[in-house]
Amino acid sequence: MKVIGLSSGKELRIRQGEASDAHAFADFLHQIAGESDNLTFGPNEVNVKPDEQK
Repeated sequence: MKVIGLSSGKELRIRQGEASDAHAFADFLHQIAGESDNLTFGPNEVNVKPDEQK
């Protein structure tokens, strides 16, 4: 794990993904798909399922 101190005084923790993160990761991809035109995928183009991510 890597911990980075932010200028706000908070810490950012970066770690390896784990199988238990799969559902949250899939939800995140579905959420951001419609929020930006700067991604290579759009709202109904993400077909990531948590079981596939594990």
